[in-house]
Amino acid sequence: MSDLPGQYLQTKANCKKILGDQAKIPQGKISVINQRTAEHNKVFAGFQAAIKPLEKKIAELRAALSEMIDAYDQADGDISNDSYGLDPKKPEDKKKIQSAQALFSKFFKDAAKELGGHLTDVKELDKHVLHLDSYKGPK
Repeated sequence: MSDLPGQYLQTKANCKKILGDQAKIPQGKISVINQRTAEHNKVFAGFQAAIKPLEKKIAELRAALSEMIDAYDQADGDISNDSYGLDPKKPEDKKKIQSAQALFSKFFKDAAKELGGHLTDVKELDKHVLHLDSYKGPK
């Protein structure tokens, strides 16, 4: 937010230059504006303080999602390459093993991809939260 009180004082000084020193500029609701500005500043400071824990939680969520993706990748390498107690030398067992491996591999890859999508979303959220106290909406 711009320095509205400072801008008011500058505007007032500029008007005084135009009107002359004898001019009397009414104070009107300036005291109310000053009061509201002080209240706003207090609330805004609380808002900024609330962002810090949110940033921490987002970082924790990013880390947890990354660890989950790694766990699914590791499980894929472990479970999808197993023979499940069957004999891969037997043609019938080999076919069953390959089918099961393909199903498990698809599951783990799909799960990691889904979690990767969530991680991308959280990274995008993190970018916005990082600048939340200076957010400017659509014009």
